[in-house]
Amino acid sequence: MKQLLLISILALLVCFGKESAWAGNNSAVNNSYNYAVMNINNWEYWQRSDGLSARTPGDEDGGIFPFHTAPVLYWDGIVWGGKVLDPDPQKPQIRAGGQYFRIGTQPGWIEKSGSAQSAPQAVDPQNKRIRIYRFRRDFASATDAQLLRDAADYFRIEENDVTATQIDSLRNRYWQDARDWPADLGAPYYDRNRNGRWDADYDEPGIAGADQLIWYVVNDLDGNKTERLLGSPPIGLEIQVTLWAYKEEGGALANTIFKRYRIINKSGFAIDSMFIGQWAETDLGDYSDDFVGCDSALNIGFTYNGKEHDNAFDVFSMSPPAVAYQLLQGPETGDGQSLPMTSFWFHASGGAIPDPELGVYEGTVSMYGRLNGYAYVYGPDYASAQKYMFFHGAGTEKGQPTFFPLNGDPISGKGDIDGADQNLSAGNRYFFVNSGPLTMQPGETQDIIVALTGGWTDTYGSNLGGVVDLQKKAPVLQQTCQSLLDTPVPQGPAPYFQKKDRLPDANQFVLGQNFPNPFNNSTQIRFQVFQTMPLTLTIYNALGQNVRVLYNGMISKGDHTLVWNGKNGEGEILPSGLYFVRLLNGARIQWRKMIYLK
Repeated sequence: MKQLLLISILALLVCFGKESAWAGNNSAVNNSYNYAVMNINNWEYWQRSDGLSARTPGDEDGGIFPFHTAPVLYWDGIVWGGKVLDPDPQKPQIRAGGQYFRIGTQPGWIEKSGSAQSAPQAVDPQNKRIRIYRFRRDFASATDAQLLRDAADYFRIEENDVTATQIDSLRNRYWQDARDWPADLGAPYYDRNRNGRWDADYDEPGIAGADQLIWYVVNDLDGNKTERLLGSPPIGLEIQVTLWAYKEEGGALANTIFKRYRIINKSGFAIDSMFIGQWAETDLGDYSDDFVGCDSALNIGFTYNGKEHDNAFDVFSMSPPAVAYQLLQGPETGDGQSLPMTSFWFHASGGAIPDPELGVYEGTVSMYGRLNGYAYVYGPDYASAQKYMFFHGAGTEKGQPTFFPLNGDPISGKGDIDGADQNLSAGNRYFFVNSGPLTMQPGETQDIIVALTGGWTDTYGSNLGGVVDLQKKAPVLQQTCQSLLDTPVPQGPAPYFQKKDRLPDANQFVLGQNFPNPFNNSTQIRFQVFQTMPLTLTIYNALGQNVRVLYNGMISKGDHTLVWNGKNGEGEILPSGLYFVRLLNGARIQWRKMIYLK
């Protein structure tokens, strides 16, 4: 009898298919779309709606290059600091914020700008328009095979596990984001009918002729978050983030994701002596053997492997790649000039330069000094703080102070090279590409564009081949950035409106694979619903016995996540073994297998 019950359940699994979805990170039902991935070219690069960047929904390294290999990014983000001309004596004028090992931003826009008499106000965090928006130009016309990898990344499963239902679900998500595109909030689009406004039934999301883009908006008005980050009060900044990429098979664009930070000063006060930094911790496979460097002429900071082989990439019989962040468009000064990279800051494990303290104002002082290009700034007040410069550790300028340490050429071996002479041996590294100073008046907007580029070589056993590749790509990206932004706006209605019949039936739903699986304490079960409906989600043991009903009732359209802690309905811990989750709506049933290991 036990075997018959198990066989019956497995048969149901086969009949209804293997539906799956990427895991959320909330412990209750989650209706928002908090995560999105750029994956149209050789990158897999994750984003979260609060500004967390390069981390997956499962909190794993979320920057993989080349795709289907190993992670090269641990985390990255944008950091800023400046003197806010706020006369309030209770608040420090030097303030800093952004994303740096902790998130100092929250999802959503600032709906009311500040003034000398009133503080800025953020939109209600429960506003349903707050989420990540994602668009792919060919989502309706592409074949299932062409969307296979996209669906696998989106649902966080293997390509051979992707079903036709999941691909239709992916199309549905693209379709929904296209119809709900927040152009009025600042999301870029093509005004295809040239009437100066967004028309959801005619215009198209888009920027620079890109094949895929992501847009979301954050702000720094949550004082708890900014205090926890660097001990600073908020400034009053809205940051609109646009990422885009191209469906190319080779060349610079095949290995690059562009990222525009649109920063709007809604504080009500001028910000003086402001600096902006692109921060990145780039762990190339094994994090313990990396080197970094910079090139001020190309406005890049980069990471490469200190050894010819890395275990994570040896699995794929390839040399470890290199990764660069290139400042393609810096903030503008009063005369309309775009600032270049003005300093490079790096951290080397085992070095004497400490990290800024998190959660205390001394962290703001230290971070602001870092953005200015100092190696280390120490003190409770920036004006009187002790400031220490970087010094070249190798090359003909050894011992000379600099704002651009490690600016030598690893290929020729000349100049200040990481790991050479007085520089530390390979290890954990992270860096900042900084630009400033600038002044932002109330209501002023600054656009900063950064290219995230991967470099690699077909030669096995070459840790510098990726650097050679980056050196070739950087000038191309620098030269073509503006021409890409000047891509002519297409005319006529957006082509995907002719493909409505490819979208899934609104009565369908998709049950996701639990994550993690196997699990030992708790696991997340995600499912997507295309229309508000009654649903029941039940856990069964290997004997086919109902051990827990996790949800039973009406549920709204959207993405949802439930957590199961391995207990039955009476709160008793169940034994290890095989379990099944069933999602039921009338005659519609979907199943997934789970493995519980205590």
